[in-house]
Amino acid sequence: KQEWCFVVEPNEETLWPKEADVKIKEDRRRKPIPLSKFKDELKEKNDQLKRLNQPEMTEEELIGGRLYTGPLFVKYNGVLRGCRDSDPLELRLILKQLCGGAQGTKPNLYTTTLHVINSCIIKLSKLTKATPVYRGLAGKSLPDSFLTANDF
Repeated sequence: KQEWCFVVEPNEETLWPKEADVKIKEDRRRKPIPLSKFKDELKEKNDQLKRLNQPEMTEEELIGGRLYTGPLFVKYNGVLRGCRDSDPLELRLILKQLCGGAQGTKPNLYTTTLHVINSCIIKLSKLTKATPVYRGLAGKSLPDSFLTANDF
């Protein structure tokens, strides 16, 4: 519930938890921003989606996207990686630890939330320019052209 309030309707009186990593500079840390502050950005994205004849983003999808980019991503990824009986025992135990499910009860699988997040990602992907993605490989090095500055 605390993360929900942080994302949807934070208030000035609440002392919100901060990232434990002291290496993160203060100006780069998460800040409580009310959902109302995203109204113009949501409208802009929806205008872009309309021009592409795509369905608009809903407020629920905005909330889901914001929840996923915060600390709850650990729980959501835990559900996605460890909720089947065929998954390794270690993943299933992590799921129980993160999402409940002790003493014979089922863990919270965040089914609706994950569907909303998925919908958010699909819609926003329509506005994303495809570019190459580079991944590192152990024991390899980057070509010189990668290390030389270009005009951009």
